[in-house]
Amino acid sequence: MSAGGGRYILAGRANWFKDPFRRLFGIGNQTSESDETSYTSREALVELTAGINVNEDVMLMWTEHYHDIRIDAGIVNSLPQSLAQFSQLSGMEGANIVGHKLTARYDTRDKQLITTRGTYVNLSVELNQNLQHSGANPWVRTTLDARHLLPHYDDQLVFVARFLVDTVNGHTRGIPFYERPTLGGETTLRGFGQSRFIDDTALLINFEERIPIKQLKAFDYLIDLEVAPFLDVGRVMSGFSTRDVQNLQVNPGIGLRILARPHVVGRLDVAYGRDGENLFVGLDYPF
Repeated sequence: MSAGGGRYILAGRANWFKDPFRRLFGIGNQTSESDETSYTSREALVELTAGINVNEDVMLMWTEHYHDIRIDAGIVNSLPQSLAQFSQLSGMEGANIVGHKLTARYDTRDKQLITTRGTYVNLSVELNQNLQHSGANPWVRTTLDARHLLPHYDDQLVFVARFLVDTVNGHTRGIPFYERPTLGGETTLRGFGQSRFIDDTALLINFEERIPIKQLKAFDYLIDLEVAPFLDVGRVMSGFSTRDVQNLQVNPGIGLRILARPHVVGRLDVAYGRDGENLFVGLDYPF
């Protein structure tokens, strides 16, 4: 919601959900597929945001949020239980997270959903604390998400590049595992499942070429088909050094997109990673 003629930003959300199919492989970039365990996550989240549009391209936002997490046994009987396999991992006992986040955003994209050109840079710094443990040390999470869309070949093709770095600082051993940076899933490393890799820092680069291949007419609507070869490269790590940036996960793949302009994108992405092939089906572009 906007106020003051669009100059001010007010937003809020609240949700509760239970996911009995969560997976945990441990911490670090070298965790194996054979380390897979199962758990159930019960989460409640309340978030309030206020901000200001400095100009048409720049905005500043302040966010307060409360996140309650409970960990139960998973329902996938063929896998070991995370509660038993990683019983000493911080966060297994649940958490009550309170966070305060400052975000600066630069956005020159031509459209929010079916974007064809422009630059998006989102930088946030967040102070978090787990209230479940009295006297627990707070930690800082810093995230930079930068994307650029470059139309070419007479604006018929769109090349997309993305750079993401997400890191936590402080007493990192006490940070719940679900509050640490992760990679894996339909918007990061598409060769792996959701939150496949967890550590103190996540580094990611995505490249994607969006190529229109056919236009159809269905029920008086124009439907565009698009193929998108892509490459996802990244890893999680405990810090920044030459050694830490080695052994990257490299996920090549190809996507098929169905566009009902100006608002709807259907997506199928197939990628290959160290664990084998992976497929995601969903709505909207991955980034």
